[in-house]
This record gives sequence, structure tokens and C-alpha cells, in this order.
Amino acid sequence: CRSRNVQIIHAHDAASQFTGACLRLALPRLRLLMTFHRSLDFESARWRDRLRNRWAAAFGQAIVTGTEERRRHFLQQNGVPAHKVAGIKELIEERGA
Repeated sequence: CRSRNVQIIHAHDAASQFTGACLRLALPRLRLLMTFHRSLDFESARWRDRLRNRWAAAFGQAIVTGTEERRRHFLQQNGVPAHKVAGIKELIEERGA
């Protein structure tokens, strides 16, 4: 990341978000974004998954979901602060696009 001047990590699942969060421990200037688009209960089915997701989200700047339903599910299952989780539709509407 340093040699290529990487500034943002975009993770596409909870496991890669966890890896990005671990990397941020060594490189705190990195920004971490995760897109949550898995099937219901796949990424947050077990308590250890929810604990991993909550910990990784603490080191991330944002989690984007495909729908409001996915956003509600992620918030309900993982205990992540609501201000960190946004649905794509809501982001687009917020910007007037």
C-alpha cells in the first residue's frame, strides 16, 4: 500500500473488510469501505461473524448496502453505528442524482 500510494481499500465481503481493518492497524491513514451485498444471514449468521463485523466496522469509514432492507439487516445483526452504514439508493437520492 505504501509503495503504490494506496489510500482507500474497498472490500466486497466481511472477510476482506476484516483484513483491511487489520491493515489499518499498521497504516491508519488508509480509508476502508465495505460493500455488503451478501444473502441474508450469510455474513452475520454466527456470533463470531457478528463480532468480526463489529470489530472491522470500528476501523472502517463506511459500509454501503445495495438496498435499505440490507442496510437494516446489517445494522440489526452487527451492532454497527447507523451513521457508518448507507444504502446505495439513499446515497444517490441524498446527492440529488
